[in-house]
Amino acid sequence: MRFFRSRDLLLLILLLPIKAIAQPVFSISDSTKLQFIGLTASAGSIVTASQRVRSLSYTHPVMLQFDFSFIKNTQQSWNYCNCYNKTGLSVSYTDFNNPENLGQAINLAVFTEPIIYYSPKFQLLMRGGAGLSYLNKVFDVESNPENLFYSSPLSFILMLRATASYQVNQRISINLAGQFNHISNGGTRYPNWGINFPMLSLGAGYQLNQQKLIPRIHLKLTSHRLKLIMHAYGGRHLEDGSKRIVTGINTGLIKLLSLVNGIGLGGEVTYDLIYKVLEARRNVHYNSLLASLSIQHYFFLGKLLFGQQLAYYLVPPNPNSTKKIYQLYTLEYHLSNQWHGGVTLKAHGGISDYLTLSIGKVIELK
Repeated sequence: MRFFRSRDLLLLILLLPIKAIAQPVFSISDSTKLQFIGLTASAGSIVTASQRVRSLSYTHPVMLQFDFSFIKNTQQSWNYCNCYNKTGLSVSYTDFNNPENLGQAINLAVFTEPIIYYSPKFQLLMRGGAGLSYLNKVFDVESNPENLFYSSPLSFILMLRATASYQVNQRISINLAGQFNHISNGGTRYPNWGINFPMLSLGAGYQLNQQKLIPRIHLKLTSHRLKLIMHAYGGRHLEDGSKRIVTGINTGLIKLLSLVNGIGLGGEVTYDLIYKVLEARRNVHYNSLLASLSIQHYFFLGKLLFGQQLAYYLVPPNPNSTKKIYQLYTLEYHLSNQWHGGVTLKAHGGISDYLTLSIGKVIELK
């Protein structure tokens, strides 16, 4: 049986929140839901640490973004994070201001956006989202050899956004935001360095109905609350033109600092078959069974789980390598009970290694 591609599985995961998003479109009069549309214009810069693509990083991408979102005005929704949470669908157009090498992108993403501070006139929101990106100017060995950022027209996009929102009146808001975007192809084609571009945004929102949020009571956080977070992941790792299966298990013991924020320690074991290929091809010893320890930080943003880890190899791919630090970024959506599903990105510095599909379980310890 053919191993599923990361792109195919991500489409299945995206269908779950999209189904939930689509349901309220025809129920504007529903008193349990507040529904919104928004338009945002953004400008930013490309961030890279590599000299090989430094010449392409001096342009300033711009983005135009349209959102549809809703808030469930219920106690159950509030209890996820002691806050109300927007869930939505975002469609955006990005121009990298380099038509010859980088071109443009059209992006479709689902997101969740907790309101971490609320008053009638002012709100602070934190968004996490994931989806697909269509790129019209990708790497080509003859016509576009300098673009090592992305080589597949259909790639993935991950985004994080912090927003300050001012309510002009009950329906209209003005929004100022900072957004970080990452696009890569998930290891389906070489090269796969990935492109990172933070942006500043200015936009406006409009509430489609006149419902108001019901004030809720804050749940208290007990000082001893710990969470055990486990992820199993799998996908394909592309290196030197070859693709092989990579799979692993990641665990962490997380101490809650608040209902939406926690930090802890953990570890990871990975089995990466690409290193058997590299060992045979380069006549250099590689480890295919890898192990590491990590410092882990998580945001519990409503139904969204966002984790970031700084890891140190105990057993690195190349025993003689001095590069033993890497990063992991996990973005997962709550599926049911304690289970989450999403994606995990591994990177060494500013270069993406691979993107895998992940299944996570969050266990609260007494």
